Amino acid sequence: MTGGTKARSARQGHPSRRWWPWLLAVLGTLVALPILLVVAAFPPSGDPLAALPRGEASGAAVETQTLREGGRVIRQYEIADPVLGKIGLVVSLPEPLPTLPMPVIVVLGGLGTGLKNIRHVPPAGDNVVLGYDWPIPRRLPKGLELVPMLP
Repeated sequence: MTGGTKARSARQGHPSRRWWPWLLAVLGTLVALPILLVVAAFPPSGDPLAALPRGEASGAAVETQTLREGGRVIRQYEIADPVLGKIGLVVSLPEPLPTLPMPVIVVLGGLGTGLKNIRHVPPAGDNVVLGYDWPIPRRLPKGLELVPMLP
């Protein structure tokens, strides 16, 4: 390669690299376009809880069992809802109950659900500990079934 050819090649870039910006633009468009279409078809509602299933307001809690362990009373409740299924609640109360209002600790997740979960909470003192068993669907949605469920 002569000096003039090297200078021309450096200014113009190597011929095999000229298509690289075009490839990035095409790939970026292919990624962004479906995302924009989904957002346009299903605009965000502003309420993240809107994607959750709604139960009927008529569900009443029924006490199913009462246990005593470690200076606490543990009460298990069940709410049967035709839409959501059976929801279990476990409430751990200090024994004896204090006369003043008590803070409530809600255990959202961990090593189990319901009673299994709150047993791992260290001694809670004069606090109410609440755990729950939320019905998990046997068949979870996959792929495009998730699109209508987006908030």
